[in-house]
Amino acid sequence: MNALRRLRFQWQPRPPNGRAHGRHRIIRVRCLGPRVVDKLWKRFLARAVRLRSYLAKACAAKYLPACGLDAFLVGQLHETANYAAAREQLIEGCRLSDSDSCDFLARSELEGTLAPKDEVAAAKHFWAACSSGRAESCMAVAYLEFKGIGTSRDVDRAAEFLVKICLELHYEPACEVLRHPKRGIPAPCPRLRSSGLLVVSGNLFRRILG
Repeated sequence: MNALRRLRFQWQPRPPNGRAHGRHRIIRVRCLGPRVVDKLWKRFLARAVRLRSYLAKACAAKYLPACGLDAFLVGQLHETANYAAAREQLIEGCRLSDSDSCDFLARSELEGTLAPKDEVAAAKHFWAACSSGRAESCMAVAYLEFKGIGTSRDVDRAAEFLVKICLELHYEPACEVLRHPKRGIPAPCPRLRSSGLLVVSGNLFRRILG
């Protein structure tokens, strides 16, 4: 925590161009309160059939983010019979350098959703997603290093990494930690339903939830 406090003074306001956005990247991941989550979850379930239909078509057209999101939803909707296939789908997407698939795979491994927990593998796949410029995954890497989960604990390195995430990726949650270091680095939001992980992916979800 002392490292975070020291680096607080290296923080600079984010540039006017704001947060970086990728064309096929998850653009918003937030931990929300339980009441908001319940409302959004009901809205999501009402459109789940249409959502899966869109994802299936997009995945069949070899749009990897759709394949990854479809596999991720298998875990969120507790379709236990499809867990093994979903995990293989995420592994394949990550192997093909789809950052969303790597991130979803890492979250499932960190929580033990599709298979038993594997924190070392989770750290590895968060790194893979981060290497593609996915800011949320980089934030997860910083958290794992700060806590020593799945990797060796290195508080100074985690703090320095936060500065890079803020200044180079213009990721506001990282900048917020630097402004308020006493709060610490937030843990990755694990589940859509139980803890409020809301994932909005480009035009794909906007067409369904709009």
